[in-house]
Amino acid sequence: MATFFKNRFLINLLHIILDILFLFVTFSYIVNYDQLINQYFPFSVLLLIGSSIFIAYSLITRSMKHYLLVIIYLILLFVGIAIFFTHWLITLVTLIFLVWRINSYFQLEAKLFEVNGGYTLLFYLNLVVAIIVTVYKNQDHLLALLLLLFIFQLTIISIGTMVQRLLLSEKPLSKLKKRNALSLLLFGGFFTLGVGLFILTSPLIKSVFIKFFRKILLVISYAVEIIITFIISLLPKEKMQRNLESLKLKLQEDNVLRPEQFVHHETVSFPIVEIFIALLVVGIIVYLMKKRTSELIFEEETTLVSSQTTKSINDSQHPINRSIVEYSISVGEVREQVLALEQLSMKEGQGRKKFESIRDWFERIGLNETEDFFETYEKVRYGDELIPMEMIEQFKKRVKALKDEHFLEPQKNKRGK
Repeated sequence: MATFFKNRFLINLLHIILDILFLFVTFSYIVNYDQLINQYFPFSVLLLIGSSIFIAYSLITRSMKHYLLVIIYLILLFVGIAIFFTHWLITLVTLIFLVWRINSYFQLEAKLFEVNGGYTLLFYLNLVVAIIVTVYKNQDHLLALLLLLFIFQLTIISIGTMVQRLLLSEKPLSKLKKRNALSLLLFGGFFTLGVGLFILTSPLIKSVFIKFFRKILLVISYAVEIIITFIISLLPKEKMQRNLESLKLKLQEDNVLRPEQFVHHETVSFPIVEIFIALLVVGIIVYLMKKRTSELIFEEETTLVSSQTTKSINDSQHPINRSIVEYSISVGEVREQVLALEQLSMKEGQGRKKFESIRDWFERIGLNETEDFFETYEKVRYGDELIPMEMIEQFKKRVKALKDEHFLEPQKNKRGK
């Protein structure tokens, strides 16, 4: 089950990093640069450490203890307000948001981090808007920080998905590298973070970094100007000329028009450039994510077809062996039994709650089961393993016994009375 733990922890780790970075970018709208670096950055690091510890503990114990998460976040609330002097309302809203997000992590059934998910794209959109606002306000220090966050997140997601593919791969060569999979992710993250801190702390490197980005903006502004000029040339010239002259007179009357506005590189209003950049970046991200997803789907379908072909060839050469149930079939068998148990318990007012693990549910309604029972369910619920037929049959017998002993027999006794 080591692969299960590593893969699930990696998915949840990528999610919590994305959530904390999303909050950190949102902080940039509210507080100034000094507060962001000296107060909210160390607080965000502590949030990541505390949340990661809770996620790892929950995966190891296969049980989500909400009171433990509340205790950790209450400590972080005190540390944030008393030591880092963060605003109490911002800190409280941040912790409530993360509690809601962490609860949703354990309901995810995807085997890979959803790089094209709506929340991921929302993060990038938020980051792009923050960068545009920073450029507009001419805040070079904050601009460098946000650009590095953009690069850091792309690096973490790229390395993380690569490591997940490695963990889920069944190739013998890949299995030799699985031990170092998480180490590769941590090395990539710390390396990118180290380069980012070097850029932020070096005035010369940071100025070159910002100037390079501003040159890119200037080139884009020229491209936007050419496009707009071309569009204007397609419109009726006489009508456009009258509209432009009336607009110029209106601006002159309001003392808004300045001579320097007619400089060549400023003929396009900056908001147009900002909107164009935002749409361009978001469009590129959506395209790349969708393309990546289609490649993943194609790879999965190809692997499935090849495995089915190999299985049919082996079946034709050897006697049919029913001792192993295919993963998809075992998922259906086990989940069908648990679903029937949930429906029956719901009628008795003991139904499974939202975001409640099967262990917590059984403990709440007074059902005792062996570790093998829970492992069978969790292997098909979270993992990707072939389940022996004996385990499936034993699981079905135990569920049937639970139905009879805990629900059906008490119902018969009530009717008899």
